[in-house]
Amino acid sequence: MSSINSVDPLATQSARATATGSNNQADLGQEEYLKLMITQFQNQDPFKPMENGEFLGQIAQFGTVSGISELKESFSAVAASISSDQTLQASGLIGRTVLADVDSGKLSRGGTLSGAVDVPVPSTRVSVEVLDSTGQVMRRLELGEQGAGLAQFSWNGLKSDGTVAPPGNYTFKAQIRMPDGPEAVGVLVAAEVQSVSMSPNTGSLSLNFANLDSLGLHQIRQIQ
Repeated sequence: MSSINSVDPLATQSARATATGSNNQADLGQEEYLKLMITQFQNQDPFKPMENGEFLGQIAQFGTVSGISELKESFSAVAASISSDQTLQASGLIGRTVLADVDSGKLSRGGTLSGAVDVPVPSTRVSVEVLDSTGQVMRRLELGEQGAGLAQFSWNGLKSDGTVAPPGNYTFKAQIRMPDGPEAVGVLVAAEVQSVSMSPNTGSLSLNFANLDSLGLHQIRQIQ
């Protein structure tokens, strides 16, 4: 009696794809996959039929591949929608002044720097120190008694002795008076958005300013 060889067309298709250097999953769609499975059943060795586990395994593999493909398409659509929304949101900020979650800014010649102190609880005294790049205190701004929230401040570029501070980077440090003594709190710096750019590598958006480094949308606390 002549023997009947078992034929695995799925393996044959995979081998052909490997031999030809093809790695495009689109070449094998759902209809083709099902046809190959039917052909495999028709040509299997009747003395060694496919076990139920093997059959279910191939069905599961097919469902997994199909599901992953659909999931990737859904994620791509969601990512594109989010990116579009962020671009529109960022472009709408051009020309607007925002409060950014940073504590330093660039003073231009004859310019000013402003911002806000994030006061967590009411305090009888809120103050801001202006430090140069070496850490030396240039000026102390007294904001007096403030309630909880954002306490606005502005520095006109003058040092404590009344002379003009040179252009450059300056850092703000704020503190509030508490029953147990002074307590450091966060500072926000105000700046006008001049332009918006997108990274060609990551696709992330950046806001560009004249007196601040480029920032992401997540670093913007408030739009003024």
